[in-house]
Amino acid sequence: MHKEGGQSIDTGLNKWIREYKEDVVDTAALQTEIDKYMTEYDEKIQTEIEKAKAAEGVPDEEGWVTVTKYGKNKGAPRTEAHEKALTRKEKKRRKDKELLNFYSFQMRETKREQIANLRKKFEEDKNRIALMKASRKFRPY
Repeated sequence: MHKEGGQSIDTGLNKWIREYKEDVVDTAALQTEIDKYMTEYDEKIQTEIEKAKAAEGVPDEEGWVTVTKYGKNKGAPRTEAHEKALTRKEKKRRKDKELLNFYSFQMRETKREQIANLRKKFEEDKNRIALMKASRKFRPY
């Protein structure tokens, strides 16, 4: 440490220690400052909400009614079931919008698949009818 004009000048390790201690924040003082700010902010927000609720539905001097977000209608509930229903509806709408059979070869393929399904169902029905006929017994009474 050197002396210049009655002041001591920190150098080296002493200077670094002093700078480090100055940089470290006092957590208790910081917490009290944060708490004070948050209470002031909460009070300000609460007064704004109260003003908005008081102004809801009241016309001004020109007859206009100010619409605020603090109205009587709370909107749709955002529950998990509601979200699932919305996503299901969105998927269905997207699927309906999707162009099916855009190309001619796609149309031919879907027609072939439909005909194959009809033939398969026809064969199944034929077999079922044959089984029903075979299981019939002669019951006069």
